[in-house]
Amino acid sequence: MARLLYTLKLALMEEYIAFLPQGTITTQQQVLKIRTFADFITHIYTTCWLPYDTAIDAAWNDLTLYHHLYVYKSIDTGIAASTIKALERHLWYLTGEMLPLALFSTKHKPADLPMRAPQLLFGTGFGKRKFPALLPTTSLAKLTNSDCWFCMDQLHIDPVFLSLDVEDWATSAAFQAGVANVCAINVIND
Repeated sequence: MARLLYTLKLALMEEYIAFLPQGTITTQQQVLKIRTFADFITHIYTTCWLPYDTAIDAAWNDLTLYHHLYVYKSIDTGIAASTIKALERHLWYLTGEMLPLALFSTKHKPADLPMRAPQLLFGTGFGKRKFPALLPTTSLAKLTNSDCWFCMDQLHIDPVFLSLDVEDWATSAAFQAGVANVCAINVIND
Protein backbone atom coordinates (compact mmCIF):
# COMPACT_ATOMS: atom_id res chain seq x y z
CA MET A 1 0.00 0.00 0.00
CA ALA A 2 2.89 2.38 0.73
CA ARG A 3 4.18 2.03 -2.83
CA LEU A 4 0.75 2.82 -4.20
CA LEU A 5 0.40 5.92 -2.06
CA TYR A 6 3.93 7.06 -2.88
CA THR A 7 3.25 6.59 -6.61
CA LEU A 8 0.07 8.66 -6.38
CA LYS A 9 1.91 11.36 -4.43
CA LEU A 10 4.62 11.54 -7.10
CA ALA A 11 2.00 11.71 -9.86
CA LEU A 12 0.15 14.52 -8.09
CA MET A 13 3.38 16.45 -7.50
CA GLU A 14 4.64 15.98 -11.08
CA GLU A 15 4.34 19.68 -11.95
CA TYR A 16 6.33 20.76 -8.90
CA ILE A 17 8.97 18.07 -9.39
CA ALA A 18 9.51 19.35 -12.95
CA PHE A 19 10.85 22.64 -11.54
CA LEU A 20 13.58 20.84 -9.58
CA PRO A 21 16.93 20.08 -11.20
CA GLN A 22 16.61 17.12 -13.59
CA GLY A 23 17.07 13.77 -11.85
CA THR A 24 16.57 15.13 -8.31
CA ILE A 25 13.58 12.91 -7.63
CA THR A 26 12.69 11.22 -10.93
CA THR A 27 14.15 10.82 -14.37
CA GLN A 28 12.18 11.64 -17.50
CA GLN A 29 11.57 7.91 -18.15
CA GLN A 30 10.29 7.40 -14.61
CA VAL A 31 7.74 10.21 -14.91
CA LEU A 32 5.87 8.38 -17.70
CA LYS A 33 5.96 5.09 -15.77
CA ILE A 34 4.69 6.78 -12.61
CA ARG A 35 1.86 8.44 -14.51
CA THR A 36 0.92 5.11 -16.16
CA PHE A 37 0.96 3.26 -12.85
CA ALA A 38 -1.06 6.04 -11.16
CA ASP A 39 -3.71 5.67 -13.89
CA PHE A 40 -3.87 1.94 -13.17
CA ILE A 41 -4.16 2.53 -9.42
CA THR A 42 -7.01 5.02 -9.76
CA HIS A 43 -8.99 3.29 -12.52
CA ILE A 44 -8.57 -0.40 -11.66
CA TYR A 45 -6.94 -1.12 -8.32
CA THR A 46 -8.84 1.20 -6.00
CA THR A 47 -12.23 0.60 -7.60
CA CYS A 48 -11.95 -3.17 -7.24
CA TRP A 49 -9.85 -3.61 -4.12
CA LEU A 50 -10.54 -0.96 -1.52
CA PRO A 51 -14.34 -0.65 -1.27
CA TYR A 52 -15.03 -4.26 -0.27
CA ASP A 53 -14.58 -5.32 3.32
CA THR A 54 -17.01 -8.20 3.69
CA ALA A 55 -16.45 -11.83 2.79
CA ILE A 56 -19.75 -12.05 0.94
CA ASP A 57 -18.50 -9.69 -1.80
CA ALA A 58 -14.93 -11.04 -2.01
CA ALA A 59 -15.54 -13.63 -4.75
CA TRP A 60 -17.50 -11.17 -6.86
CA ASN A 61 -14.82 -8.55 -6.31
CA ASP A 62 -11.95 -10.86 -7.29
CA LEU A 63 -13.71 -12.05 -10.43
CA THR A 64 -14.65 -8.48 -11.38
CA LEU A 65 -11.03 -7.41 -10.89
CA TYR A 66 -9.88 -10.24 -13.17
CA HIS A 67 -12.35 -9.17 -15.88
CA HIS A 68 -11.26 -5.52 -15.57
CA LEU A 69 -7.61 -6.54 -15.83
CA TYR A 70 -8.31 -8.56 -18.94
CA VAL A 71 -9.89 -5.48 -20.57
CA TYR A 72 -7.00 -3.32 -19.24
CA LYS A 73 -4.64 -5.38 -21.43
CA SER A 74 -5.74 -3.19 -24.33
CA ILE A 75 -4.43 -0.14 -22.43
CA ASP A 76 -1.25 -1.53 -20.87
CA THR A 77 -0.37 -5.16 -21.43
CA GLY A 78 2.62 -5.06 -19.08
CA ILE A 79 0.75 -3.87 -16.02
CA ALA A 80 -2.30 -6.02 -16.78
CA ALA A 81 -0.26 -9.21 -17.31
CA SER A 82 1.78 -8.64 -14.16
CA THR A 83 -1.32 -7.96 -12.08
CA ILE A 84 -3.20 -10.96 -13.48
CA LYS A 85 -0.22 -13.16 -12.62
CA ALA A 86 -0.19 -11.81 -9.05
CA LEU A 87 -3.98 -12.15 -8.70
CA GLU A 88 -3.85 -15.78 -9.81
CA ARG A 89 -1.78 -16.53 -6.69
CA HIS A 90 -4.54 -15.11 -4.45
CA LEU A 91 -7.83 -16.60 -5.60
CA TRP A 92 -8.85 -17.88 -2.16
CA TYR A 93 -12.38 -16.54 -2.42
CA LEU A 94 -12.97 -18.30 -5.75
CA THR A 95 -12.33 -21.80 -4.38
CA GLY A 96 -15.23 -24.15 -3.70
CA GLU A 97 -14.77 -23.79 0.03
CA MET A 98 -15.27 -20.01 0.02
CA LEU A 99 -17.55 -19.49 -2.98
CA PRO A 100 -20.80 -20.15 -1.05
CA LEU A 101 -20.22 -16.84 0.76
CA ALA A 102 -21.12 -15.14 -2.53
CA LEU A 103 -24.66 -16.50 -2.28
CA PHE A 104 -25.30 -13.81 0.32
CA SER A 105 -23.91 -10.98 -1.76
CA THR A 106 -26.18 -8.36 -3.23
CA LYS A 107 -23.70 -7.81 -6.07
CA HIS A 108 -24.70 -10.75 -8.28
CA LYS A 109 -26.90 -13.81 -7.99
CA PRO A 110 -26.58 -16.18 -10.57
CA ALA A 111 -27.34 -31.77 -4.71
CA ASP A 112 -24.98 -33.25 -3.03
CA LEU A 113 -24.80 -33.84 0.73
CA PRO A 114 -22.45 -31.64 2.78
CA MET A 115 -18.96 -33.06 3.14
CA ARG A 116 -16.64 -33.09 6.12
CA ALA A 117 -13.48 -31.84 4.34
CA PRO A 118 -12.64 -30.07 1.08
CA GLN A 119 -11.76 -32.49 -1.70
CA LEU A 120 -10.11 -30.32 -4.34
CA LEU A 121 -6.71 -29.81 -2.70
CA PHE A 122 -3.15 -30.52 -3.82
CA GLY A 123 -1.55 -33.81 -2.85
CA THR A 124 -2.49 -35.10 0.59
CA GLY A 125 -5.30 -32.65 1.20
CA PHE A 126 -3.25 -30.15 3.17
CA GLY A 127 -1.73 -26.85 2.17
CA LYS A 128 -2.45 -24.61 -0.77
CA ARG A 129 -5.79 -24.86 -2.54
CA LYS A 130 -6.15 -25.49 -6.25
CA PHE A 131 -7.04 -22.11 -7.65
CA PRO A 132 -9.44 -22.07 -10.59
CA ALA A 133 -8.31 -21.22 -14.10
CA LEU A 134 -10.00 -17.97 -15.08
CA LEU A 135 -11.12 -16.86 -18.51
CA PRO A 136 -12.62 -13.54 -19.56
CA THR A 137 -16.02 -15.27 -19.67
CA THR A 138 -15.76 -16.89 -16.22
CA SER A 139 -18.74 -16.32 -13.92
CA LEU A 140 -19.10 -17.15 -10.24
CA ALA A 141 -21.63 -19.85 -11.13
CA LYS A 142 -19.00 -21.63 -13.23
CA LEU A 143 -16.63 -21.71 -10.24
CA THR A 144 -18.92 -23.71 -7.97
CA ASN A 145 -17.86 -27.25 -7.14
CA SER A 146 -18.36 -29.94 -4.51
CA ASP A 147 -16.20 -28.06 -1.98
CA CYS A 148 -18.91 -25.38 -1.71
CA TRP A 149 -20.80 -27.74 0.59
CA PHE A 150 -17.87 -27.77 3.00
CA CYS A 151 -18.15 -24.01 3.54
CA MET A 152 -21.90 -24.22 3.98
CA ASP A 153 -21.45 -26.95 6.59
CA GLN A 154 -18.66 -25.16 8.48
CA LEU A 155 -20.66 -21.93 8.68
CA HIS A 156 -23.82 -23.77 9.77
CA ILE A 157 -25.77 -22.51 6.77
CA ASP A 158 -28.98 -24.40 6.11
CA PRO A 159 -29.13 -24.87 2.31
CA VAL A 160 -32.94 -25.10 2.31
CA PHE A 161 -33.19 -21.60 0.79
CA LEU A 162 -31.44 -22.87 -2.36
CA SER A 163 -34.65 -24.65 -3.38
CA LEU A 164 -36.47 -21.27 -3.47
CA ASP A 165 -36.47 -18.73 -6.28
CA VAL A 166 -33.61 -16.26 -5.87
CA GLU A 167 -36.16 -13.46 -5.43
CA ASP A 168 -37.51 -15.25 -2.33
CA TRP A 169 -34.16 -15.83 -0.61
CA ALA A 170 -34.24 -12.58 1.36
CA THR A 171 -37.48 -13.60 3.10
CA SER A 172 -36.20 -17.08 4.01
CA ALA A 173 -35.19 -17.61 7.65
CA ALA A 174 -32.39 -19.96 6.53
CA PHE A 175 -30.98 -17.30 4.21
CA GLN A 176 -31.21 -14.58 6.87
CA ALA A 177 -29.41 -16.81 9.39
CA GLY A 178 -26.76 -17.52 6.75
CA VAL A 179 -26.32 -13.80 6.09
CA ALA A 180 -25.73 -13.21 9.81
CA ASN A 181 -23.08 -15.95 9.92
CA VAL A 182 -21.31 -14.81 6.77
CA CYS A 183 -21.35 -11.09 7.56
CA ALA A 184 -19.47 -11.82 10.77
CA ILE A 185 -16.42 -12.88 8.72
CA ASN A 186 -13.79 -10.19 8.17
CA VAL A 187 -11.87 -10.01 4.90
CA ILE A 188 -8.16 -9.29 4.74
CA ASN A 189 -6.75 -8.09 1.42
CA ASP A 190 -3.12 -9.04 1.11
